[in-house]
Amino acid sequence: MFHFCLTTPDIEAVAQRIAHNGGKVRSPVWQLYQNKPYKAVYCQGPWGIIVELCSHHYEQFWANLAPAPQPYEG
Repeated sequence: MFHFCLTTPDIEAVAQRIAHNGGKVRSPVWQLYQNKPYKAVYCQGPWGIIVELCSHHYEQFWANLAPAPQPYEG
């Protein structure tokens, strides 16, 4: 297993608990969109597995986004 993701409303507090209990915070807390409160952070548990913490459910993070631009095939 490379990583797993947990949803929690207070990702900063959970990241601190992971670090306090032998893990590491591996990324800064980042906000995916400027106009939405969706945040995430990557940590590493003391057993070595990457733990992704998200402030909202996966569906909320990725729903209703504009489609990515398609490459020009001219």
